[in-house]
Amino acid sequence: MRNPTTDKTLELTAQNMHLVLEIQKQEHQILITQMNILFLTNTALLSLITIFRLVTRFSILIFYKYFYLSLIFCH
Repeated sequence: MRNPTTDKTLELTAQNMHLVLEIQKQEHQILITQMNILFLTNTALLSLITIFRLVTRFSILIFYKYFYLSLIFCH
């Protein structure tokens, strides 16, 4: 003979387990989304820093080239 209290307890336990698994799945998805956003942000910042360094170095080289040429042709 089945015990109605045990059946109800098992049913509630199964519902709770399903709810916990669903919450964990949602939290996992949120964490993955946050990590992707951080990865993209870090990649964008690294790209900007690299471009800035290249532009700065290129500008300095051009400045020194023209400065050197102006010294040569002015004297």
